[in-house]
This record gives sequence, structure tokens and C-alpha cells, in this order.
Amino acid sequence: MSNNLPKPFRRVSTEVARRMNRKKRAFLSAFERSLQVTAAAAAIRVSSATVYRWRRDRSDPEFAKAFDEIAAAICDVAESETIRRAIFGVEKIVRFQGEPVGTETVYSDALLMQLNRARNPLYKESGGVNVSVHGDNVGVAILPMQAPSEEEWEAQSRKLVEMQNRISAGVTIEGKAEVVEIKRGS
Repeated sequence: MSNNLPKPFRRVSTEVARRMNRKKRAFLSAFERSLQVTAAAAAIRVSSATVYRWRRDRSDPEFAKAFDEIAAAICDVAESETIRRAIFGVEKIVRFQGEPVGTETVYSDALLMQLNRARNPLYKESGGVNVSVHGDNVGVAILPMQAPSEEEWEAQSRKLVEMQNRISAGVTIEGKAEVVEIKRGS
């Protein structure tokens, strides 16, 4: 498999790799070619756990730096490919009765959404928890809950909405944080 890592990048990692032991140099070379830690580790007959141990080893910062540079370059290549497929599209052959009759450009909505989530705050997922933060004060977290009765459910809901409104208005609520579990009766 050929890769798209920039040539100056390869030269830098090779210069750094010259000062390392043979296995580590072989790994970095395989990592640049395969773009995968597991495949590169298998190519030199070590486990990926060994490679990650080498990466964490403080006695060899040059290996860690070279590993991180390759990993960052791989991320850049992956991001470029994601952008290409999401925004510029990929040419696909159109067939009629098994015969090619033309091409069409196909775009990936899923990749475009992932790009938006990664780069645009409007598309970030909240994870289902609403937390307001003002200065050093943490607001109310409204979570799914259950209450023993309809009345208790409504009372807790009103209390949470009131506290959220106060925090949104900039009012500081003093006191300890507490976890309240309310289970709605069946």
C-alpha cells in the first residue's frame, strides 16, 4: 500500500530513526508504509503493546517524537481523504444492465456530518445532559428521572426549571452539589 505522507516528513523521521535500535527503526519504517500500528508491529514481529510501551518509555524521547510525528501525519492524510469524499465527492461508475454508461459524483453525508461535529460548535452533540456554567459556578444538570407520583414529578420538574432560569439569569446559587434520584412510579 502506498501512502501520501509528505516527503520532508519522511526525511525527518528517518534522520531521527538512525539513532534508534534496529527494531524501532524497522517499526517506524513499517508504520510509515502501512499507516497502522498493528500492521507495522506485526511486520517486525512484535506486539502493538510493545510498540506502545516503547512510545511511553521516557528513556527514548526520539522514538516517541518520531511515532507522534508519523501518527499526526496519518491523521492529516485521513482528514484530507475525509474532506475529499465529503465535500468534493468520489466518482463512481454508473451501470445499466451491467454495462458502464457513465459516471456520477457521490458525496458522503455521514463524513460531512462528522467533519461538522469535529469543527463546528453548532453540530457538537450534548450527550443528553444540559449543564450551564457561569464563571466558577456550575449550573443545574437536568437528567432523565423517575418520580414516585405525577405530583412529585411535576414538583421536581418545576424546581429544576426554576433553578435553571436563575442560573441563566446570572444568579449564583450557593450550597453543596447533591445527586437526587427520582423514580417515577409505574
